[in-house]
Amino acid sequence: MSPPLRLDAATLQEAVQALCERDPALAELVARDGIPPLWPRPEGFVTLARIVLEQQVSLESAASLFRRLDASIPGGLNPEPLMALGADGHWSVDGPGVYAVRAAAPRRVATG
Repeated sequence: MSPPLRLDAATLQEAVQALCERDPALAELVARDGIPPLWPRPEGFVTLARIVLEQQVSLESAASLFRRLDASIPGGLNPEPLMALGADGHWSVDGPGVYAVRAAAPRRVATG
């Protein structure tokens, strides 16, 4: 088994170039706006959970949802405390924009 690729400036550029070769509309966007930025983030579960949430809603909404989920779980939004809640425990978070499917995303990340 080969080791996983690390996303860095070089691998991002290679991936964007490969995608642009397959998708003319994307190629136009990249030609106009450049390669998307690669923001530094710490490695680990919390970052992956944030990225999954960010793909579902705006960055601001994802940050708000993450804070509410993190505050509602004893031990914070980490795999062990999240798994200890059981199948439905993480859905008890209330508030605007907190739907079961969104709140469940970090649990799906934790369970692999």
